[in-house]
Amino acid sequence: MAGESLLNGKDFVLQIDTTTPVTADAGTEANYRTIACEVSHEFSIEKETSQVSNKCGGGWSRSTFGNKSWSMSYEGQAVDPDTLEPSDVSLDEIARLAATDQEFWVRRARIDGDTGEYVPYREGVVKATSFNETSGTTDPFTFTVDFEGQGEPILEIVTP
Repeated sequence: MAGESLLNGKDFVLQIDTTTPVTADAGTEANYRTIACEVSHEFSIEKETSQVSNKCGGGWSRSTFGNKSWSMSYEGQAVDPDTLEPSDVSLDEIARLAATDQEFWVRRARIDGDTGEYVPYREGVVKATSFNETSGTTDPFTFTVDFEGQGEPILEIVTP
């Protein structure tokens, strides 16, 4: 895969779909495009089941059941979506999405070593809440970004 020498042979990519409405059930396969090769990734779900507290001057209160949130932290190298070569083609788009608070579909995908096909999973609607360009001379076009999930994430994607 392109960029392997810079990414220590990681076979994961970040794909986004900014065209499909965020109200859809999932992103659209034809609209997804690869924008980064992965260096590291963290996906987390926080679920609050019950919490009781004594608010100062407000008496006792109980939080509601089922409050859930999810987030994804991502470190990657921006790539040209057509060649997967390290490139600044996608870097500006990632920064723009973080600056504008736009919601969009994102998914992490693995590249199958035998077929070269993308195997997607962990898909959902997000906002980029932070962006930091970390580019250096030996690792150009690298960045970190934090995503805040909107609604329920799709944890297992069935490919056609």
